[in-house]
Amino acid sequence: MVSLDAVRERGIAALGLLGYLFWAENPDLDDLFFVRGLPPRAEKRTHHLHITLPGPRFDERVRFRNRLRGDAGLAQRYADLKQELAARFSSDREAYTRAKTEFIVEVLDESVNNC
Repeated sequence: MVSLDAVRERGIAALGLLGYLFWAENPDLDDLFFVRGLPPRAEKRTHHLHITLPGPRFDERVRFRNRLRGDAGLAQRYADLKQELAARFSSDREAYTRAKTEFIVEVLDESVNNC
């Protein structure tokens, strides 16, 4: 298995060639976070890339993704929420992220309860 240290050593430069900037100050040491489209290189963020090792956190993210993929109505509700929050918190990324949390937790709780 590849380690996060190996990704730091080789992946940061490779992803940089694709326009991704690595957030070295990320306080979460179990997650490597990259952003594409970050000013001044581009007008606005277009992509976020998280690299996480397999485990409970990874499984949770995949479960959330799979719920969205399997339910078009749920995916649309999430898209609408993100649009609303992006407009409301256009200059506060942390508030935007916090505001999405309730929806994500509800979706994950539903997926556990429906197993």
